[in-house]
Amino acid sequence: MLVSPGIEKIRMTTFVCRPTPEKEETVTKKWIALLLLAAFVLTLAAGCAGTQAPAATQASAAAQAPEANTQTPAATEEPAAAAQAPAPAEAPEAAGNYPYSVVMTTNRALDAATYEDVYEKAPEHIICSGFQMLYILLDLGLQDRIVGMLSAPGTATKACYKSELIAAADSIPRLGKSSEVSKEELVALNCDFLMGWDSLFSDKNYDPDFCNQYGIHMYFPFCCYDAATFEDIYKDYEVLGRIFGVEELAAEKVAEMKEIIADVQARLAGTETITILNYDSGEEDVFTGCQGMPGNCFKLAGGISLFDDIQKGWAHVSWEEIVARNPETIVFNNYSTTQDEDESTTAFLLEQAALASTTAVKEGRIFGIHLDPMEGSADSALAVLELAKFLHPDKFE
Repeated sequence: MLVSPGIEKIRMTTFVCRPTPEKEETVTKKWIALLLLAAFVLTLAAGCAGTQAPAATQASAAAQAPEANTQTPAATEEPAAAAQAPAPAEAPEAAGNYPYSVVMTTNRALDAATYEDVYEKAPEHIICSGFQMLYILLDLGLQDRIVGMLSAPGTATKACYKSELIAAADSIPRLGKSSEVSKEELVALNCDFLMGWDSLFSDKNYDPDFCNQYGIHMYFPFCCYDAATFEDIYKDYEVLGRIFGVEELAAEKVAEMKEIIADVQARLAGTETITILNYDSGEEDVFTGCQGMPGNCFKLAGGISLFDDIQKGWAHVSWEEIVARNPETIVFNNYSTTQDEDESTTAFLLEQAALASTTAVKEGRIFGIHLDPMEGSADSALAVLELAKFLHPDKFE
C-alpha cells in the first residue's frame, strides 16, 4: 500500500518518542482534543450531506422513481390515492366521452326499422323543425349551437308553459319551411344535427342518404313514436344530454318533470277517469290523439282518450263515431299563441250539430291546450298539470 511521506513521518514520531510521564499526560490530553475535534468535523460533514436537495433535484428524483410513492406515510395516503384516481375522460359515462352510439329510427310506427348512429363529438350546428323540438333544445341550454329553425320567416313564437324559454326562442332564426329550405342551404349552414318528425327525413325533404353524405345526424325523438310515454321524453333528455355533453342538466330537467307528475298523481289518487275527445283539426272528420304522448298525457291527468282502443298516436275518426262514444270533455290542441284561437276553436266545436247531444257540449267542458307539450316537449309535465286542474279542479284547490 502506498503511504504519504508526511503520514509515515507522523507514525514514526509517534512510536519512537518516549516523553516523560508529565509530558505524556499533556500529549495524551492534546490527542484526545484532536480526536474530539475530528469527530465533530466528520459529524458536521455527514449532516450537511443529509440536508434536503434542491427542488429541481428532488423533482428529477421523484420523476425517475414513482415506486417510492408506494411507501407514503399514513399521513399522506389520501393525496397519494387522489393522484391515482382515473382522469374524468376515462370514466365510462363522463361528459364528452366519445364515440357515443345510439339506436335510432326515422319512422314512428311500432315496428319501425332501427339504425345505429355513432357520435364522434358533440354536434355544433343544430337545425330543428318547429317549436316542439326547439323548446327541448333550449331547455338543455343549447341555444348557442342552434343555427336555425325550420319555420316560416316571421313566425311568432308559440306559447310554452315554461315561460322562461320563450325569450330564447325569439332569438332563433326562422329559416323557412322544410319544403322551402334546400339541401344546399343546410350544407351552407354547416348543419351537423337535424331534429324533427319522421317526415323531415323523407325523400321529399332531407333523406338519410343526403344526411349521411354530409355528416348530418338525424334525430327523430323517441317521444314522437306511436307508442311513446313520458318514459320516452325522459329518454330523449338522457340521450340528448349525452350527445351534447350536458348530462347533469338533462338529469335535473327529468327530475323536475318527474316531481310534477308525481304530485299530480298523488292528488288524483282515487278519482274517476274522464273520457276526452282530443280535437286536433278537421271538418269532414276529426284528427285526434289516441296513443303515444297525447294518450299518456290524458291518462296522467286523470282522463283517457275517447279512442284509446286505436293503436296509433293519431288517427282520423268520424263525427258519428264521436257522438256514439259521447265524450265527457273535449280538449283541443292550440297551435297559436293567442286567446283568439281558443275562442274561435271553441265556437267552431259548439257549432257542430253532431256534438250538441254530447256530455262535453251540454256541460260546456271544452278546454284548449298547447299542442307541442302534448306531443312531447320541455313543458309536457306542466301541460299535464294544467289539464289535470281542468279535469279535476277540486283536487287543486
